[in-house]
Amino acid sequence: MVRRIYVKHDVIKITARYLIIILLIILIYIYRNNLLNVLMPFMIGGIIAYLVYPLINYLENKGVRRSYSILIIFFAILIVILLLFLFLTPHITSEINEFISELPNIRYSAEEKLNVLEERLRSIPGVDEAISEFYDRANESFISLLEGLPDRVGSIFSSLLNIILAPIISFYILMDGEKIYANFYLLIPEKDRQTLEFIMRDVEGIINGYIRGQFYINLFVATFTAVGLAIIGVKLAIILGILTGILNFIPYFGPILAAIPTVMMALLDSPQKAIYALIIYLVVQQIESGILAPRILSENLGLHPLMVMFLLLLGQEFFGIIGMLVSVPLAAVIRRVLIRLAQL
Repeated sequence: MVRRIYVKHDVIKITARYLIIILLIILIYIYRNNLLNVLMPFMIGGIIAYLVYPLINYLENKGVRRSYSILIIFFAILIVILLLFLFLTPHITSEINEFISELPNIRYSAEEKLNVLEERLRSIPGVDEAISEFYDRANESFISLLEGLPDRVGSIFSSLLNIILAPIISFYILMDGEKIYANFYLLIPEKDRQTLEFIMRDVEGIINGYIRGQFYINLFVATFTAVGLAIIGVKLAIILGILTGILNFIPYFGPILAAIPTVMMALLDSPQKAIYALIIYLVVQQIESGILAPRILSENLGLHPLMVMFLLLLGQEFFGIIGMLVSVPLAAVIRRVLIRLAQL
């Protein structure tokens, strides 16, 4: 009788635990946009902290105090950003001014090519109605874009706030992160502490490997794309290279999104230049995906490419771009934690 009561009590505890987990998942989904807005500066701050921690740890091992190490590294990063800004600004300004000065010619060339294309398409039965419908939808999309401008302005201010808060948050993570972890560690039952250490070590290895690896890979992609586009004479080559590096953080889909404006920009000059631009993208992406990226996605994360694509689509569906960025490393962390718990 007593045993039945204990079994029943365990079943109730397990059921309650799962119900709480399900409720938390539902609440996270319902308030996902609010949660993302709140967590965004902490996520950016955490990424910054992960990237600079080895440098701070190196200075600290040399006898420099933690606070001074953080300030030195942050100051050095600020100097590097300012130098890059001073170096890149004249080139970017020159490209933008050149682009603006050639806008009338670009517009005339684009209109001429579009008119020729439209005349050819209108000769095909049924295309005339499709073109009219396309113009109507484009007009509706433009009106919708204008109506959403106030929200976009608010989003810009929110992004600026995140940029301001992220370094401050990263400073406190670097300064007090170990103390926070130590206090959390004391809350864990002594018998589970070793397991927690193993799990935290695994998680740290996955996150560190993913963030640092992606940073270096995307720096390579941005640099070589910008250089290649500049060599063939594509306008705004530096800006397009930087855009490619940023979008490349999104595996599989990012390079495609980055290639579209580049090929369109090159196409305004000539179809041949557009083909050259596409070849540059393909070569850079082949080097990135064939040599550099596999080390991160296979060795550090241990996920099959099909699973990666599924996770990207799942993350995009529920959390947008942010979901695409975090879904893969998050799944790798969960997988590693489950493996570790199964070994107990």
